[in-house]
Amino acid sequence: MLVRCPTARHIPPQPRMDGTSGPLICEFDDYPRFVRWNRPPGTDGFHGRKSCFNELVSSRLAQLIYAPALPAEVVYVSEAVAREHKRAVSGLHTGTRAMAGEDLRLERESDFTPIRQRLDALSNRDSFPAAVVLLSWLLITEHAVNPVNGGACRTDQSFFIETFSVVPDREQKVYRVTDLECAFGENDWPERPMHRVDEAYELPFHLADLVTEEELVPAFRRLSAVDEREIASCFDDYPEEWCPRDHRDLALEWTLERKRLICKRWKKRDRHITFADRDIHGWG
Repeated sequence: MLVRCPTARHIPPQPRMDGTSGPLICEFDDYPRFVRWNRPPGTDGFHGRKSCFNELVSSRLAQLIYAPALPAEVVYVSEAVAREHKRAVSGLHTGTRAMAGEDLRLERESDFTPIRQRLDALSNRDSFPAAVVLLSWLLITEHAVNPVNGGACRTDQSFFIETFSVVPDREQKVYRVTDLECAFGENDWPERPMHRVDEAYELPFHLADLVTEEELVPAFRRLSAVDEREIASCFDDYPEEWCPRDHRDLALEWTLERKRLICKRWKKRDRHITFADRDIHGWG
C-alpha cells in the first residue's frame, strides 16, 4: 500500500523532450523531478499499462547491485498543476531527480575511438558492468532492441551523461541508465512476463565493446549475493492500479528465477549475454 508521495507544485515552460510518453520536468517542494506519465490506454502518449510499475521496480532493483540508475519514486500531480501543460496528466506517476547533461546516442557506424575515450573519462566508468547486469537480468529492452518491432536499434539509446559541478569551474560527468519502463521484455506485459527466463539479451554497442567478461564476474557475483527478500521488497509499495497484485507476484517469481539462472549460467558472447546449458560458475 502506498502511504504518501511527493506532490508536484508547478510545471515550468520547457522545450519538448524526446520520448513518446511526453515526459516533463516538474517542480516539487524539495527539488525538480523528471516525470514519466501513467497515461490511460488509448490516449496520446500511452506507453504501456505496466510502464510506471516497471520503471519503479527496476530502479529499486538497480540500487541493490549498484547499477548507475537513479531511484524512481511515485509522485502525484494534481488536476490544477496538470492544466499548466498540455502534455501533463493528473494522477500518480513516476519521478526521478532531474539531471543536467545530455543524452548518450551512439551510432555504430561512426568512429568508435573518440566515443571510447569520452566514456572511459566518466567518473563512474567502473559502473558499466553493473549496467550490463541490470539490463540483462531484467531483460530491459529499448536500449539495444526496439520493443515496437523487435528489431535492433541503430543507436544506443536510453543512456544519459549527467553533468554537475563539484567545485566552481570544475565539472564532473556521470553515466546513467535511464528508461527502465521496458523491463521484463516489454512495457505492456499481460498477467505475467511473456519472455523466457533463459532468454539471451542483446547488449547496446558501447557496453558490448567496453565491458569484458572478466569485469562482469564480480558484478554478477554481487547479484548472486543479494538476498531474495530484498528483491521482493522492491515489488512493494506502489499504486495497485499500475499492476494487480497477482501480476506483481508473477513478475517477482520471474525475476527471482531469472536471477538464479543468470548467476549460474551467464556467458558474454559478442553482443549478447547468453545462457550455458549448465552451471558454469558454481555460485548463484
